[in-house]
Amino acid sequence: MLTSLSRTVEDVDYIPAVYNDNSALGGQEMPAGERVPMKLAEIVPQLAIVVVSLFATATASASESHGPIAVHSRGDLVFLADRGGELLTVDAKQKKVMHRQRIADQLSDLLPLGDQHWLASDPETGLVLLERQPLKWRIAQRQKVPYVVNLGLHPDRQLVSATCLWSQRVVLFDFDTETGLSLANTIDLPFAPRCQCWFNDGQQHLLLVVDSFQGRFAIANADGKLLHLGKMNAHNVRGLLVDDERRQLLVSHQSMNGAATTEHESIFWGGVITSRYSRITYSDLLDGGDASLQTVYPLSTPGDAAADPGPLVALPKGGVAVALTGVRQLGLRLSADGVLLRRNVGFRPQAVAYSKSRDEIYVASTLSHRLTIVPLAHLEKLHHVRLRPAADPLTQVERGERLFYDGRLSLDGWFSCHSCHTDGHANGKLNDNMADGNYGHAKRIPSLLGVANSAPWAWNGGMHRLTDQVTGSVKTTMRGKPLVKRDAEDLSAFLGTLRPPPGIAVARQEIVAEDVAQGKAVFSRNGCIDCHAPPFYTSQHLYDVGIHDGDDGTREFNPPSLLGVSQRSSFFHDGRGASLDDVLQKFRHGQAEPLADRELRLLLAFLRSL
Repeated sequence: MLTSLSRTVEDVDYIPAVYNDNSALGGQEMPAGERVPMKLAEIVPQLAIVVVSLFATATASASESHGPIAVHSRGDLVFLADRGGELLTVDAKQKKVMHRQRIADQLSDLLPLGDQHWLASDPETGLVLLERQPLKWRIAQRQKVPYVVNLGLHPDRQLVSATCLWSQRVVLFDFDTETGLSLANTIDLPFAPRCQCWFNDGQQHLLLVVDSFQGRFAIANADGKLLHLGKMNAHNVRGLLVDDERRQLLVSHQSMNGAATTEHESIFWGGVITSRYSRITYSDLLDGGDASLQTVYPLSTPGDAAADPGPLVALPKGGVAVALTGVRQLGLRLSADGVLLRRNVGFRPQAVAYSKSRDEIYVASTLSHRLTIVPLAHLEKLHHVRLRPAADPLTQVERGERLFYDGRLSLDGWFSCHSCHTDGHANGKLNDNMADGNYGHAKRIPSLLGVANSAPWAWNGGMHRLTDQVTGSVKTTMRGKPLVKRDAEDLSAFLGTLRPPPGIAVARQEIVAEDVAQGKAVFSRNGCIDCHAPPFYTSQHLYDVGIHDGDDGTREFNPPSLLGVSQRSSFFHDGRGASLDDVLQKFRHGQAEPLADRELRLLLAFLRSL
C-alpha cells in the first residue's frame, strides 16, 4: 500500500469520487451513476488531506479481509482484484507487483469491457467503472447495486450482467464508452445467484445463472426475460466453461448423498460428498426442469481427494485447468483424454486465467495473498508472486478462516466446512451424522451465518460451547484428525464474524414499514415469540413441535434463529418445508387455528424483513 501512495499525483487519480474526509475512502461518495470529472486539477486543493486519509485507512484495515478474488491477463500483464478493495498489476515477465491502487472498501469481481474500460464490483455498494491508464486506474462512474458477487459480459454487445447474492437478482446494464453504464433490466430469481455465463443456443446468446449454494439455475435472454428455471444434481457450483462449438458446458461442482452416513468407510470411498466437473448439453439445459449432468470427470480418488473445485479455464488440445480450492492445488488435464495432474499453489485458489500468448496459467490464492504462475511447458517450474508485503503473523480470525475452507480437516481431503456450509451459509442438503447421537435420521444442514448468537448448538441443543461443536464436527462428521484446542478456538473465532444475511425484502428494498409492524404483532400475538425470541429470534430451550425422527428418534429440537430466514431454501430439521409459505400454510407451524389470509400476508412480510 505504501508503494502506491508514494508514487505520483496521477497514481491516485480516482480521488474525484470523494471531496470530504467522512467516508472509509476519505470522503463523501458521489451519487450513484454519476460520472467523475476528467480533470484532476479540480481536486488538487484536497489532495494532501485525501492522501493522508487514505494512508490512515489502509493502516487501520491491514488486519481486515484481503486476498485476490479475480484475475485476468493482457499480454505480459496480469490484473487482479483484491477483496480488500485494491486492484493490482503484476508483470508476468518480471514476476513482481508493478502497481496497486485502492478503489473501494471491498471487491468481489473484476471484468474487462475492452482494453481501456474495466468493471469492478463492490458487494456493499455496487459497480465501479474504470478507465485503464498507464500505471493507474481512473474511476469513471459508480453505479449503486448492492450484493454483486459476479460479473459477465454479452459476447456480441456491450451488455453487462451482475449477479446479486442476497437480493436474489440479476441486473443488466448497457455500457457505452461515452455515457457509461445505464440500467437495462432487473431479473428477480427464486434463489441466491453467483456463477453465470453467456452461451449461444444457435439462435441467440442466452444467460445462464446458477445458485450460489444449490444446483438451481435460471436462463434468461438479453432482453431480461426469464425463460427457464431448473436444477441439477449439484451444489457449490463454482465454475462454468462454455463450449459453443460442441453446444455444451463444463460445470465444476460437488455432489452430496444425504442418505449416506458419515462413517469412515462412506467418506473414504467418496460416498458422502464428491468433487468433480461434469458436462451438460445446451439442449438439456433448455428442456426445462431438471438437467442431467452427463460425462463426469472425477477429481478425487480414495486416499487423495480434492475438496471444493473452483473455476475452470480451457487449455489447448481440449485440456482444462480447475482450481482445487479446498486442498490448495490446481488440477490440470493437458488434453481431452489426459490424466489429472495436481500442483500446489496456495490457500484457497479462487481465480484462474490462461494466457495464450505466454502459454501460462495464473492462479490467485485468496488466503495466501499469492499469484502462482504456471508455465504449461515447464510444470515443474512454478513461480509464486507475493501480492502483499511480508505481513504480521495471522490473526486468530484469519487462521480460523483458513481452517474453515481447508478440506484437509476431513479424511483424505474429501470436504471442508465450506462444502456443507457454503461461505458460512448452507448447501440446502441433508446430512446423516452423529451430531444428534445416532445415525438413521438425516438432518438439514443449517446456516452458520449468525451462529455465534444461536447457542446451544446441534439440532438437539446438545452442545453448549461452540468450540465443542466444531471439535465434534471434525471428529464425527468429517472423520479428520482431532482438532487441537487452538484450532478449535481459531475456527470458532472465524465463525463468530459471520453475520446473518439480510432479509430478502430488505435486500430488494421492498420493505413496507406498516406491514412489517403489523406482521410483528401477528408474530407476537400467535406465540411465535415464545420459541423465537428477539433480538436473535431463537431460544436456548428444546421444543416438541410435532415433527419427530420416527417413533424412537428425537422429539424435541432447539429452534434455529429466524434472522435471515427468507434466505433459506428448506425448513424444519428434516427439510420437509420447501418455503416459508409451506411452513405456515401446508404445515401450519405453531398455529392452534389457521391464520387468516391477511394475517398470513403480514406475518410473511415480517419474516421477509428479518
